[in-house]
Amino acid sequence: MLPNGRRVHIAPSPEEAEILRRRLSAIEKDQPFDLVINGSPEHLDALRTAHTHHENKRQALKDKHGDAYDEFENVKSDLDALVSELHMLTDHSVALDANFSKYGYSAHLRTYDDGSGPSSSASSLYHGPDDHEKKDWAAEKRNGRIMKLYKKPTVRQYFHRGLLWRASGTTEVASFELFVDLLYVGILAINGDHAAEHPTGLTTNMLEAFENTYTMLIAFYLTARLFMGSYFLFLAWCIPMVRGMLIAQATIIAIPSILWIGSIYIDLPQRFAIIAVAILIDLTGTVGVIFLARGAKNLSTRLGTWADRVFEFYPATNIEHKTERTNAFVTLVFGYSVVAIIYQSAASFGLNAFFGKAVLGLIQAFAFNWIYFDLDGTDLFAHAIRRNVKASVIWGLAHLPFVMSYVLGGAALSRLVVARDCDDASIESLTEAYQVKSETEISHGLRWFYCAGFGVALFCMGIISGTHIHKKDSHGIRLAKRWRMLNRLLICIIIICLPLAQSLTSLHLISIVTALLLWVLTLELWGMSCPDESFFGESRKCAYTAKCRVSRGSRGELLRLDEVDDGEGGVYEGS
Repeated sequence: MLPNGRRVHIAPSPEEAEILRRRLSAIEKDQPFDLVINGSPEHLDALRTAHTHHENKRQALKDKHGDAYDEFENVKSDLDALVSELHMLTDHSVALDANFSKYGYSAHLRTYDDGSGPSSSASSLYHGPDDHEKKDWAAEKRNGRIMKLYKKPTVRQYFHRGLLWRASGTTEVASFELFVDLLYVGILAINGDHAAEHPTGLTTNMLEAFENTYTMLIAFYLTARLFMGSYFLFLAWCIPMVRGMLIAQATIIAIPSILWIGSIYIDLPQRFAIIAVAILIDLTGTVGVIFLARGAKNLSTRLGTWADRVFEFYPATNIEHKTERTNAFVTLVFGYSVVAIIYQSAASFGLNAFFGKAVLGLIQAFAFNWIYFDLDGTDLFAHAIRRNVKASVIWGLAHLPFVMSYVLGGAALSRLVVARDCDDASIESLTEAYQVKSETEISHGLRWFYCAGFGVALFCMGIISGTHIHKKDSHGIRLAKRWRMLNRLLICIIIICLPLAQSLTSLHLISIVTALLLWVLTLELWGMSCPDESFFGESRKCAYTAKCRVSRGSRGELLRLDEVDDGEGGVYEGS
């Protein structure tokens, strides 16, 4: 209610605003009202107007009643202090309950209250009938989870009429998902190592496979694809709410499967055309279904009406689970490059060119990891998945060339580390297994694999970063994101063009790439920092604050904590 008597109604979304406006126009014909959308500037203006009105009303009451108002304020202040202390204790208990429920009870575990840390986040996940009730952890031992071989599938998040609905609980990455990631990284490592063995630009001659083993390869591939299609149909039967999207997903698996089966009975070279179409549908079919569900109305009104009816509900990606899965996989990919640079030294004193190149390769992997996780993937205002459909699709598709190019560059790096085309790189310093891999001269293909691989990977990381919206500090930053991305693009071009300088040895090549990556990392760190703050830590001294209970008469006085009654009952915070 506004001070002028007009009632303000709040609509949760623009789509529901029109429906609510028509309903209110029919119900409240003689009463004036305003309709605003939740979180809009009009909503904020209405709240500020009401807040100012009540502030003025409170000041008028204070001027009118004087001492009675002051006494009421003192009582209210004491009550707020008691409520705050009670909340602190219960919040402490709830945070422990969250930890105990996941990892088990411990009588030696405590939490601290930092105002906005894990305690507050944990308390939001627990809303029992009585937050102050003490939990019986001895009885909790008999409250084990019942193991079931089958649970009915449920939709934990979905879109409905433009709104995202999701379960309040969190979904963690399962152990078997990490196991599958290890399998994928193993496959990538084998492919990368095989490509680095003969960096001629040509792949293995597989023409014989089209005659001898092509049918078997297609059979294994279709077994996995058709299993997923059957699983989608099973889910469509179990979950009618999202049946339309699940059937569509099964359809885009069935269509290329028919093409794959048909390619078995078609002779070369016509078979390549069928294969190309099937691969294209396999890679982009899901994106096409999403655009059909969300953008059909832009093509045809009739098609849009049909899509709204069929895809009224459709599953959404759990942003936490998706990002955790992607981050875990990228971590394994970075780990592959770390493992690839390992070599066995036979020298009594191993400080030589091989060791230097391995250390530089390790620095490169660390720089990539720092940029991807701690610079591009943190302090986000809107993640690409939550930003819009276009950004989400680009974010997902950019990871494919990023991972492939990085694996190729890492595989080439493993060959450059043991190359002996530079000074202080004696073959006797390597064990027999690595002497076979060591070459006196690095080929042009290996140079291109290494530089183009890491250059394209850095470029794809820039695309991934561009799909996010990062937060901006109120005091500003030293260098805007667009200029940092421009610097990254120029560095990518330089790295990719390094193989043109054929006089560079493997040590020179690795050193230059490392220096360029460190330049990108340093500029990103400096550019994202605040110009009003020190770039090297805090300039002010460390402060210490503490919370304790004191009497009303002692407020405003300087006290010693050891002289305060029941001083240990407080919660202390160090800053």
